[in-house]
Amino acid sequence: MNLEVSYRKIIGISFPIIIGMLIQNVISVTDTMFLGRVGEVALGASAIGGLMYVVFTMIGLGFSIGIQIMTGRRNGERNFSSIGKIIDHGFLLILFLAFLLYLVFYFYSSLFLNYFISSKEIFESSIAYIEIRSWALFFSFSNYLFNSFYIGITKTKILTLSTLITALVNVFLDYVLIFGNFGFSEMGIAGAALASNISEICTTIFFIVVTFGNKRIVSFFHLIKIKKIDFKLSASIFKLSYPLMIQHFISLGGWFVFFLIVEKISGRALAISNIIRSLYVLMMIPMWGMAISTNTLVSNFIGEKSYDKVIPLIKKITFLCFIITIFTILPIWIFLEPILNIYTENIELVKGTIPVMYVLFFGLILLSVSIILFNGVSGTGNTKMSLIIESSCILIYLAYSYYIALYLNLGVVWAWTSECIYFLSLLIFSFIYMKYGKWRNVKL
Repeated sequence: MNLEVSYRKIIGISFPIIIGMLIQNVISVTDTMFLGRVGEVALGASAIGGLMYVVFTMIGLGFSIGIQIMTGRRNGERNFSSIGKIIDHGFLLILFLAFLLYLVFYFYSSLFLNYFISSKEIFESSIAYIEIRSWALFFSFSNYLFNSFYIGITKTKILTLSTLITALVNVFLDYVLIFGNFGFSEMGIAGAALASNISEICTTIFFIVVTFGNKRIVSFFHLIKIKKIDFKLSASIFKLSYPLMIQHFISLGGWFVFFLIVEKISGRALAISNIIRSLYVLMMIPMWGMAISTNTLVSNFIGEKSYDKVIPLIKKITFLCFIITIFTILPIWIFLEPILNIYTENIELVKGTIPVMYVLFFGLILLSVSIILFNGVSGTGNTKMSLIIESSCILIYLAYSYYIALYLNLGVVWAWTSECIYFLSLLIFSFIYMKYGKWRNVKL
């Protein structure tokens, strides 16, 4: 396909992903803003319930990234007919995975959370959220797969429209269901869960219509051609994807455990951390967009055997990501307190959040470099190495968090410095592999 390592090409692929993710994050932001006006218990419970849901969806995301890497490799090889076969089998596998995880998530979440959460009110509200949110796994996983298809073939513009639909539906239904407007019953945190579910269903319907309704796409990539299960292909997809599934589960699982550690500090520390989580994730979106582009472009270049383009590509994306991160941080730094006032009217929560944000501004600068290098590793197809790197960094992260927050009892500000430790570890390990590892020889 003869992709060029140019800033214009990188931005052309990354920008729709960034815009799409920015719009998608409206779900998290609006949930936090609305629930911040319900109370500290609802705010804290949405952090626990929401993160636990995300931990489970990360398994599906890891699987879909494996599909994305394989799709990108075949796209680079110009083996377009194989892409449809990959997507068809991926769809069956990911729905089966969603079913298994739904059973675990719905029936065992209460047992797990009851063991770790100190506050009865937060526990009960978290379970109310999870019981509704759990069945959306089927739609979340389907949407991940569609995203992987379009990113893998480097046609990312459609993602902007899909996430716009998600965000608009969610914002409207949050307003209606959380507070009971337009004649609906006031549902509180359960309303936030239901609004998110319906928005994801709408996105799935959109993807089905625009993809399978386009005869040219269906014909060119040989979609919906499956007549019998290709067990060899299914095994190859799983072999590539399972380290990414474990990696993403460990990554967000580590963050979930971190929030459980924060909950042990105090309920207020948890509420502060949920506000931080919403704003923090928002600031990370440009980096994630760049990282996803790194992943698929590295895979495409290796597919067309343009190994000499990989390192220049990573350098250029790293430079762009660093600059964009600086310009993302600056306005939030300048207007930090007014922005936090949007999330909550509680002055004490705002005051407690500000010093943590200053710590995370530095952490985001580290992330702008480490996330590109790390996605370069997974883009090579060596998903086992990316799992080893992620697992090592998470162990360092959690050990530091526990020691700082619970052993030394230094409070929520020092607890969040663990993010900087994690990003620094990720940067060092990823750099070593891309510099000295044998990534050119990875076969898919």
